[in-house]
Amino acid sequence: SRDLVTRTRLEQQARIDIANAAGADIIVSVHHNGYGDPAVRGTETYYCADRPFAERGRRLAELVLDGLVGRLAEVGYATQRRGVKDDASIGARYGQPHSFLLGTNPGIDPSWMPGIFGEALFVSNHYEAALLQREDVREALALGYLDGIQAYFAWLDGHNVGPEPALQDTDARLGSVAAAGA
Repeated sequence: SRDLVTRTRLEQQARIDIANAAGADIIVSVHHNGYGDPAVRGTETYYCADRPFAERGRRLAELVLDGLVGRLAEVGYATQRRGVKDDASIGARYGQPHSFLLGTNPGIDPSWMPGIFGEALFVSNHYEAALLQREDVREALALGYLDGIQAYFAWLDGHNVGPEPALQDTDARLGSVAAAGA
């Protein structure tokens, strides 16, 4: 269990570092859920409510959820809409305040942009696991993510949302990225 947490933390930090270094506007992590009860099914998204850009993260999570649910309906599957959730419940599984990717945790350098986890379907549910074998369902999920992301950027443009709140001094950020790449 400890090795899994360490590996997960290192993998997530690498993803965060890449997104930060690239100056990404958002970070989206594509997942499928699992649960001990195989009857549990549905689609949900997660964001971090404790970040300076929480409103943006929540809006991204809402729009991606809309996209996933809508595209699944187009291929004939009425998924259970499980909602938009705070990532604190994910972090609690690992003894942390938040998920490694979205939140702020001891020993992890956080992302500098809004982000989400998408949990499109439950692989522990036999019917949803079978759906994932279908090319049209996988295509629908990809398009659902795309729809949500495009809607998010349209929302930003339509609301004349200004720059994201600074998480740290820009010059210091750029210097640390440059030093890491040297």
